[in-house]
Amino acid sequence: MQHASQRVWFRGAYFIGSTVGLPEDSELATGSDIDVALVTSEAAPPPKPGKLLHKGALLEISLRPWQQLSSIDEVMRSYHLYDHC
Repeated sequence: MQHASQRVWFRGAYFIGSTVGLPEDSELATGSDIDVALVTSEAAPPPKPGKLLHKGALLEISLRPWQQLSSIDEVMRSYHLYDHC
């Protein structure tokens, strides 16, 4: 919220990956990361920023164009997106 949400291209963010289905009280193994997708208005977003450390948590950031998420048909075309629904 502090950083990306202020950008003109920002459309939203959501968690993806192995942590999505974990119970709230689960602890991550040392070295595990939390995958976060940032949704951008850009049709061709830049390469993903990759991993960064934030307040002791290792985050893996990727960028997704809004066009991929704008309809269920678009989501269903990509197993990477559909798998997280």
